[in-house]
Amino acid sequence: MTQGEAAAQAAGVEAATGKDKAADTTTGPNTATTDHSSSEEQAIDHAKSFEEMVQAEMENAKGMKISELKMKLMAKGVLTSTFCEKSEFVRAYAELVVKESEQQQQPPTLSPASAPLSNGSNAASEETDEEDSEAADNDGEEKWPLHVRHRLDKLREMNDEREEMMKAYLAERAKLEAKYQQLFRPLYEKRKGIVLGKMD
Repeated sequence: MTQGEAAAQAAGVEAATGKDKAADTTTGPNTATTDHSSSEEQAIDHAKSFEEMVQAEMENAKGMKISELKMKLMAKGVLTSTFCEKSEFVRAYAELVVKESEQQQQPPTLSPASAPLSNGSNAASEETDEEDSEAADNDGEEKWPLHVRHRLDKLREMNDEREEMMKAYLAERAKLEAKYQQLFRPLYEKRKGIVLGKMD
């Protein structure tokens, strides 16, 4: 092979290598762009579906009283002190119902410890882990002095009493807010009339 033929062959190899690299660089970004656009489309579809379900729940909740909506929202820890119109209560309640429905439909995630084992010993392993953890907790408390354990029992009893009092408090608070919501309504109607110029 002459020097000219060797140089031509080397130039052909470099050209082919350059084409392969160019193909690789163009394929990567396109794939990333496709994945990104598909994730955006999924997010948009989910938002549309969520809003449709919220609107459907709002239609169902329009027949409910404000006091009923408020009690249900308060029971779930949703603050309603800033709500003035019934539509705000209806919207918040509808979103709460849809979110809870989505959470119930989501499949539970398996942790590595609770993942199925190939030899079929998953159930026995979980029971053993639970027994070990309970035994460790009991052993830890049993090692404490007697007066410390008595204090812990008292604190647990007080915590249970507080939970019961908190439930009663939320119920009374919801009733009180519903009462004053009715008292505030004439003022809101007057304010609405002033804003719309009906008092001019």
